[in-house]
Amino acid sequence: PLMSSEDGSVQIFKVWKNEPCRINSMDFAANGEVLATASDDGTLLIYNCLYETDPKKILCKKFGLANIKFTHHPTAILGSSYQKWDNSIRSLSTHDNVYLREYRGHSDQVTSISISPSSDMFVSGGYDNTVRFWDLRSTACKALMTGSHSPNMVAFDPSGAVVCVASGGIENGVNLYNINNLEKGPFNTLRVPGDGKTIGGVTGVRYSGNGDMLLVITDSGDSFLFDVESGILVCHSFTPFHLLFSPCSRIC
Repeated sequence: PLMSSEDGSVQIFKVWKNEPCRINSMDFAANGEVLATASDDGTLLIYNCLYETDPKKILCKKFGLANIKFTHHPTAILGSSYQKWDNSIRSLSTHDNVYLREYRGHSDQVTSISISPSSDMFVSGGYDNTVRFWDLRSTACKALMTGSHSPNMVAFDPSGAVVCVASGGIENGVNLYNINNLEKGPFNTLRVPGDGKTIGGVTGVRYSGNGDMLLVITDSGDSFLFDVESGILVCHSFTPFHLLFSPCSRIC
């Protein structure tokens, strides 16, 4: 994790070297005290960010694990399968390493998952050109958006009232939807200046903890930071690292 110093610069304050393979996704629990990472070999590591202790290791070899997200409980994680033959999403108890539910519906690999901060709803996007809405308590899909370009990257804002969907390349823009009026289409679209075709496809969208900023990441290594209210592109940078916001709105 990174932290900001008094002069506004970003500094590394803790480093772990336990990852056995490439990290494909990671997420903080809502309390900011726990960090989870998923690796391509099916290893899930749970870190305590407050203490210098070894991470808890959980093996998910059968289905693999990707696109991990903590639910509203720090010992429950939602994630998609890393195996190409399996397109399901599963909830996992990290306390006793037991799968709680399986959510079936996508006909191709899941590319993104986001959990509503204000309800038990979560949204998923996939290579099947669909965005699906679910309830953590039920395995049935509650709503479906079709016709988008794959892959679909999704993110709820901190209020849970807005969901962001980025489909395909950055040239398609980043669409913002009111969760209660999905059928009306996006109420706003954030765009990168220029045609964006030389930048590549979107691989992640993430809101800051206060909801003021939206981070858009592409497979070319370019990252774009938008001011959500104005829609203005605040920053464009290049980094080979996997970026996300901590609960206190710091970029890690």
